[in-house]
Amino acid sequence: MGAGPGVRALLTVRAAELLASADVVLHDDALAALAQRVARAEARLVSVRPGTPAAIEATAAAARGTMCVVRLLAGDVLSTGAGTHEAVALFALGLAPELVPGLPVEHAALNLTGVVVAGEGAGGEALLVRVEGEPGASGSPRLRTEAVDPAEAARRLAAAAEPGRATALVRGAGTPGQRVELAGAGEPVPAAPEPGATLVTASEEALRARLRWFEERPLFGRAVVVTRPRAQAADFGAWLESQGAEPVLFPAIRVVPPPDPAPLARAAAEAHEYDWVIFTSANGVERFWQALAEAGRDARALSRARVAAIGPATAQALAERGIRADVVPERYVAESVAAALEAGDDLAGKRILLPRAAGAREVLPERLAAAGALVTEIEAYRSVPDGGAAEELRLRLAARQIDVVAFTSSSTVQNFVQAVGTDLGGAVVACIGPITAESARQAGLIVSLVAGEHTLPGLQAALLDYFDNRAE
Repeated sequence: MGAGPGVRALLTVRAAELLASADVVLHDDALAALAQRVARAEARLVSVRPGTPAAIEATAAAARGTMCVVRLLAGDVLSTGAGTHEAVALFALGLAPELVPGLPVEHAALNLTGVVVAGEGAGGEALLVRVEGEPGASGSPRLRTEAVDPAEAARRLAAAAEPGRATALVRGAGTPGQRVELAGAGEPVPAAPEPGATLVTASEEALRARLRWFEERPLFGRAVVVTRPRAQAADFGAWLESQGAEPVLFPAIRVVPPPDPAPLARAAAEAHEYDWVIFTSANGVERFWQALAEAGRDARALSRARVAAIGPATAQALAERGIRADVVPERYVAESVAAALEAGDDLAGKRILLPRAAGAREVLPERLAAAGALVTEIEAYRSVPDGGAAEELRLRLAARQIDVVAFTSSSTVQNFVQAVGTDLGGAVVACIGPITAESARQAGLIVSLVAGEHTLPGLQAALLDYFDNRAE
């Protein structure tokens, strides 16, 4: 499978479908982050060196014992030496893999950097040169040419020395690290190109008059640590990419069922006996509906009860299951949920079911009980530490390669600090709301921005405002 320049948004629909169902994904080192973002959580990820016997052997071994195996390569499959070498070898072994095309890296580089080399005003012929590792060699690059028009590649590469011609070296096309370095007529290429880079030779006027769109994105070049559970990080990560940032996935928590599922199962079976059911997270909704299904029930079990949701994301999770929340407070914190219920109903003697995370703050059940309600608090799930790759993240923080660490709950703060520590190397701390921000401060972190609306879209807006103000 070709992965183009290694950017999730530029995968083909077929590539994304297969990655979402693959049991094993073998990838180049440069595509490790892409594989983590797109492959399903249960998939086994294996790093291999492109074009080597080890890559071929690992792919063949996985294919013989697994339902769905993806070999993920940069660029297109048969347009690169490594991809062609591996594909031919796998066919020779009788495996006959499906070949999924990918966007050639050098063509992506043109569009992503806005270099105009065709059409009126382009200044004559242009040459694209993709830098590619020699299959099976020590890694020293060789140049492989791809022409925009059919003229001889060697002649057009030599044209870089002609008056009015120039060469651009494009690194990291489509990533927050995208860079374009220009060498004028007769000047050497700015630095030794590495595999994955692209050389563009065209008129100097065309190369200097680029259509800069990708690099003008509001978060271009920023690296943002996403601490949400892996299963919930996709939307935030996709938004960061759309704004030009690099999402650095570090799921600080993992959502797991309670050690004793019986109380939640019993509560789901008896849901019709409650006056109110209060949900304080989308995770709570998901776990409660699983318990309903296991009890042989569905949304009709809540036909007698009124339902409250702490915020719009939780309300949306309910709506997707056929329930419209009766109460969604203006501020998305426990205190506001309690105040909204107290203002709208006499809670004395009312039976209230509260399925939520273990270790949640006690302010909500205490306020409801003080109003006379009979509160049944049920552990619906637990947030447990999931701090893999902590050492790698610490190194990036120490090297000041991270711009933002984003927290979406108090548990992500606590588990992040436990795994990584409080030395963020100058990275900004962004929090989804005041409760999360207070947890961050108590953990020894300096909070730079808090979302005005305590939702993921609110956090996204806060990030845009913060960096826009810094730019000004």
